[in-house]
Amino acid sequence: MDLVLCAIDAGSERVRFGPRLSYALAVAELADLEAADRVAVRTDGLALLDATSTGEPHADEALSALDEKWPPPASPLTVLWWARWRGPRRIDPYLSAASHAGVIDITDRALTVLDPAPIHSAAARLITVLEDPQPTREDVTFVFLADAARVARPHLPGWDHRKHRARLRRMRREAVRGDPGRLLREGRRAIAMLSSSATSDSRTFDQQLGLTPGARRTARWFRPLAQSRRAISGPLTLASGGLSRSLRDVPNGRSGYARPDIAGELDKREGRKPLATAPSSTRCATHRPRHYLTSTERSCPVITTDNDR
Repeated sequence: MDLVLCAIDAGSERVRFGPRLSYALAVAELADLEAADRVAVRTDGLALLDATSTGEPHADEALSALDEKWPPPASPLTVLWWARWRGPRRIDPYLSAASHAGVIDITDRALTVLDPAPIHSAAARLITVLEDPQPTREDVTFVFLADAARVARPHLPGWDHRKHRARLRRMRREAVRGDPGRLLREGRRAIAMLSSSATSDSRTFDQQLGLTPGARRTARWFRPLAQSRRAISGPLTLASGGLSRSLRDVPNGRSGYARPDIAGELDKREGRKPLATAPSSTRCATHRPRHYLTSTERSCPVITTDNDR
């Protein structure tokens, strides 16, 4: 729970959710099971030692899920397999638990902090562990996974926390040494590997909460526009003996080329006059007089290649 609370800014009510945090929560559940002597991480994979309850809801849920997969059908289960199978959308159950506890409120996909005390307590725990010369293994795991999830450094800004950042770097190296650090070592590798290939869906619950109210309104306004631009974007088209690159037809700022064959359809949708076709020896057919351009097009001149001259 503290990992999710560290990802929430109680002041601005902004959140730092993402694939790294989701996979880090799966590794944290496995670390809780290892600390409770329910699971062991060995060189050949995971080993289920005991399936009795631990008393912690999220750990018990993870233990029952692992028990259903045991014994493994063929190859041994690894930390990477666990993170890949358990990691996706792990933030939602913790958000629901925080909402039931009265810490936050989620209405219309907007997060509101009702009780900032637990959030401040999670951030204070991070500082306390970094200042402790001999932290417990549980605290080291919390700080290590918070750093792997990219939710620790925002709480350590500026010159005042330079010693905490140095301590975090040392703890990060020491936590993965030897057999006791095998879980964190493999977990860090799994988090980095899986989060780098994770897809980002603009409709997911986590990403909606990660946006400010103004950004949410902007995203809703730009989504139909982005869909229409994706519909009209297409392969490279030759026109007038050269290539013309129009910023008007570049989706999301990526480089691409205009399609003169659909320029008339664009004008019909946007309510503009038909294009005036320039002579083939001068410019591409997608170019138009300046007074036909929108305000965005006027501020961004059309880029031409050497073939257009």
